[in-house]
Amino acid sequence: MHQKPWKLVAIGIPVRFNGLEIEIMTQLRLVRNQDYDPISDRTWEAIGETVKEGESVLDALIRGFREECGDEQFMPVDILGAPTDWSTGKGDHEHLYTPLCFLQNLAAPQPWAGPCHVVTVPHWWEPDYSKSDGEAGDHCWWSAEHLKHELDHRRETFHCFHYPAFWVLSDGILQKTFPFPFRA
Repeated sequence: MHQKPWKLVAIGIPVRFNGLEIEIMTQLRLVRNQDYDPISDRTWEAIGETVKEGESVLDALIRGFREECGDEQFMPVDILGAPTDWSTGKGDHEHLYTPLCFLQNLAAPQPWAGPCHVVTVPHWWEPDYSKSDGEAGDHCWWSAEHLKHELDHRRETFHCFHYPAFWVLSDGILQKTFPFPFRA
């Protein structure tokens, strides 16, 4: 059997602070090509985008927010785990990423791999799917407690590739082990 080559993807989970608690956003995945992804239609997902040749992970991440969320001017407040610059002084230039997690799937629906970053957005920010690329059609803001409960009890309603990242983030918020610049 011929195995598909894996794709590098950049994944972002939008979070905001509403003044009382941290909210985590999921969006409803709308699969336009069932051959590409036959198992994830109408599941809750993060924002994800394939990294193009020559493109940085963070550029792909921002492009994903702009295309999937219909916000051509999107700029995050912060990307937690964004790279810091490093060099040995020999003409090199490295980026050290510290994402929330690194995800890899070599089985169905597609062989994907990539870092997942937490993307802080303004408290008033909302996607506009009427201006999006049509890959998502609705969204939901969750408290960490509610999201964790749904992840534990209704896992089949979440995109298989993004599920572990949502679990790690919601659990980290509840356990107070995730370093946010704001606290509920």
